[in-house]
Amino acid sequence: MQYDPSAMQNHPSAHVGFTKIYEGNPPWDIGKPQPPFVAVADRVIGPVLDAGCGTGNTALFFAARGHRVTGIDFVEEAIRRARAKAAERGLTVEFLTKDAMTLGEWERSFASVIDSGLFHVYAGDDQRRYVQGLAHVLRPGGRLFLFTFTEEAPEGGVSRQQLHEIFEDRWEVESVELVRGEVSPAFTAEFPDAFPKGGPEGGSRSSAGRIESQATLHRGRRAGSVAGTSCASNAACPIQRSGRSHDGFRQTVALA
Repeated sequence: MQYDPSAMQNHPSAHVGFTKIYEGNPPWDIGKPQPPFVAVADRVIGPVLDAGCGTGNTALFFAARGHRVTGIDFVEEAIRRARAKAAERGLTVEFLTKDAMTLGEWERSFASVIDSGLFHVYAGDDQRRYVQGLAHVLRPGGRLFLFTFTEEAPEGGVSRQQLHEIFEDRWEVESVELVRGEVSPAFTAEFPDAFPKGGPEGGSRSSAGRIESQATLHRGRRAGSVAGTSCASNAACPIQRSGRSHDGFRQTVALA
């Protein structure tokens, strides 16, 4: 069977499309956080929001590090699996069935926001609305960790220029880093021809047999200050955000 990355566009809505994907093995559900999130873990402070948390891999990772974590996803099956994982591991995470497009109406605030592959799902006005929602729930001076596809990915994505443009207002870009992500082994077993060359645009197979790909991690901060002190001079202020990545694709991560 051949994996069709454009199939999502054939569904009446993103919710329907993602719900359908969870009937099988989502390529992003690797059973752990993507490697770039592990690398920046010491920079993440609580409370943490995992936007588009899926089955909770990243949220549970940060909960195990002692952070207060909330994970949201609009797919009920994803949240059901996330809650089951939390119960099995004896971890406390608030997992909510919630559409990230409603963040602008939510009266909650977080020091760090994680986005592991949700940002590139949106386009145009929806993307701008999502970013405005992120700014609404992220405390002034907080960090966003965003891990997302570039425009070269089969599913589509965003360029560095587009990232800088959409995060121009109310955000301060901190860094852009080249990173690697992974794809679910269960997915590649189900779709062995999905990445026939190990992944497009520089992808490769690791010695462990995982499909890996180059990605970019862009780190930034929401503009503002905490308790009258600039975030740059307050060690407790930094908050980062990142997003989800899949092996086999070059990706860009914007942290603001």
